[in-house]
Amino acid sequence: LVEVSPIPMWINKGGIITYMNPAALQVLGATRLEQVVGKSPLDFIHPDYHTAVTERISKTVEARTSAPRLEEKYVRLDGSVIDVEVIATPFTTFGGFAIQVLFQDITNRKQAEQALRESEERLRQIASSLRETIWLRDVQTRQALYVNLFVPSKLTWAERDVTITQHTDFPYADSTKLIIKGA
Repeated sequence: LVEVSPIPMWINKGGIITYMNPAALQVLGATRLEQVVGKSPLDFIHPDYHTAVTERISKTVEARTSAPRLEEKYVRLDGSVIDVEVIATPFTTFGGFAIQVLFQDITNRKQAEQALRESEERLRQIASSLRETIWLRDVQTRQALYVNLFVPSKLTWAERDVTITQHTDFPYADSTKLIIKGA
C-alpha cells in the first residue's frame, strides 16, 4: 500500500532513513533506495531548518505523539531546494521505535502565493497613484476589499458661495493643502 501511495513518505529509525517510498524518491530526485537509505534525514532538510527539525524529532520521540503539520524546505539530491509540508507520526514495530514522515511538495503553491502577493502589491501601487477614488467591495458580503486614500479635491457649497480645494501629492507626500475661498 505504501509503495503505490502518491504521498511521499520515509521511515526514520534512530536518526537514519530506513525506507522511502517511490513517491518520496521521485520528489527528492532519487531513482534508487540506495541513494537515500542509511542517510540522516537532515541530509534532505535545508540547513535553516536543522535546529527546528531536530527539536521536533526529540519532542516526537519523548512524547510518542504525532508532530503537527509544518512547512519547511527540503534539499533534493541535485541540490535544488523545494518547499514541503511535513507531518511526522511515531510508531512501534517489532524492530523498535520509528517515525513515519509524510510530506508533500508545495513549491508550486508557495510560488503562486508569492506571485499573488506581488500582483496585489502592484495593484495597490497603481491604485494609490491614481487621482481617482477607488473603492472595491465584495458583492456578496458588501465588505470593503480595498479603498485607496485619494479623495475628490474640490468641494463647493453653493448656498454660501464657499469652495474648498484640496491639493495633495498623495501617496508621494504625507501632507495636504486646503484652500478655502468665498464668503
